[in-house]
Amino acid sequence: MQVEKDYQWVAADALYDDSPAIRGGVVELGKYTFAEIKSTTQVWRVRPEVYVPEWKGHGHHPTRLRLSHPADRAVTVDGLVTAIPRDRWTRDSINGGSQR
Repeated sequence: MQVEKDYQWVAADALYDDSPAIRGGVVELGKYTFAEIKSTTQVWRVRPEVYVPEWKGHGHHPTRLRLSHPADRAVTVDGLVTAIPRDRWTRDSINGGSQR
């Protein structure tokens, strides 16, 4: 399968954009997304500083990231949306099958 490399945007509905692996893959490709996203999805306005805790010598080795500053909590998309003034929004749409 040959993939066209001359594109900058990836469009997706909530089913595909609900996958962190897909969103992460799009970001790793240096592309932008135009996607529907669930209002309950947790997001940060600024990427928080994270770390993997040191192993304390017993139990499993830690693998999950932790927030360096616990006060840096994510907000829901719905919470973020309500914080943006209405006059700052623009309406846009992508038609099914659009190529450009």
